[in-house]
Amino acid sequence: MEGLNLEPFAMKLHLRPTSSGAASVCEAAVLSVVKSLADKCSKENRAVIGHLKAFAQDDQGAWMRVSAVDAKHAPSVEGGLAEALDHVHATLNAHVLGLSSEKVEKLVMESIEEAQKDACVEINCGGTEKCLCAHHQS
Repeated sequence: MEGLNLEPFAMKLHLRPTSSGAASVCEAAVLSVVKSLADKCSKENRAVIGHLKAFAQDDQGAWMRVSAVDAKHAPSVEGGLAEALDHVHATLNAHVLGLSSEKVEKLVMESIEEAQKDACVEINCGGTEKCLCAHHQS
């Protein structure tokens, strides 16, 4: 493991469902982002996942936590979101040895894009210059 650097990465996300079944749609999207990120990190050369986690809280006060330490096992999920939610705020943290924070950010943005395609939810990030979210492209 000599030579593997660790550059922790964090990003705030805002999710808004675009269809009915708001809680399950948002829960699936948060889980999808973490799972996709774990898969992408595991495919990178010389990368070791330390910990990937997301904590999400909806406008009703309900919360969920998703945690992954490798791509071979499904992420663990605790809690759940309220069915009548309007939106969700989440924080994603990624500790991946061997990848720069810029590379992790790129993989996160790819995972967000995939989650938006698979679920009926709009996901916006905290707004970095490299953000690929639709509201930062206009």
